[in-house]
Amino acid sequence: MENTGKPLRIALLGYGRMGREIEKVALARGHEIVCKIDSEPDFDTQAEAWRTADMAIEFSVPSAVVGHIERCLSAGKPVVVGTTAWQHEEARLRALCTASGGAVVAAANFSVGVNIFLQLVKRAGEMFRQQPQYAGHITETHHIHKLDAPSGTAVSMNAALAQGGYPAAPIASERRGEVVGIHDLVFESEQDSIEIRHEAKSRAGFALGAVVAAEWLRGRSGWYGMAEVLGF
Repeated sequence: MENTGKPLRIALLGYGRMGREIEKVALARGHEIVCKIDSEPDFDTQAEAWRTADMAIEFSVPSAVVGHIERCLSAGKPVVVGTTAWQHEEARLRALCTASGGAVVAAANFSVGVNIFLQLVKRAGEMFRQQPQYAGHITETHHIHKLDAPSGTAVSMNAALAQGGYPAAPIASERRGEVVGIHDLVFESEQDSIEIRHEAKSRAGFALGAVVAAEWLRGRSGWYGMAEVLGF
């Protein structure tokens, strides 16, 4: 995926592990990082740089993300949102986005591979809903620093199953070491088991997807997911 558009002036909202990965990818694709907001006071100390940004990418923490989205919509700045565990506010924020003419891409996972994986999960739901002898379950494994459980991607897997007409599968969450992310969907019967898995090798795939989403969002208005960005 090459960047064929003009450079973006990007504000990073959250400068942890993902923020640093996004910075590397964005710079490699010809964009500029104008500010790195890692706490609320940073909006004051970097106010001038924040005003010059034409796009924000948000990978912070659940307690900050809603305020960040509201701030971006109020300032007329398109925003790509990768933080999870705030979806109880999504309906209100969608309405605010529409009312303000804003632009948002929000996804539980920006990896291109994960989004293909979710399409496979949806198709599996369509097929296994007609095979009641199989029971589905989800397992997700992440590093010990991850704040939310179950992961947003695991929740999205159940949403994909529902699109396929399959009931929600139970989710088991595990936190160990520095695991980037593993998601398994298993269908088991007395005769056999079938497994669909995605395993992330690094955070680079998530960062690339977020920057590609920012490039795609330029000039658009509305609320989108990665399915629209990737044309699924």
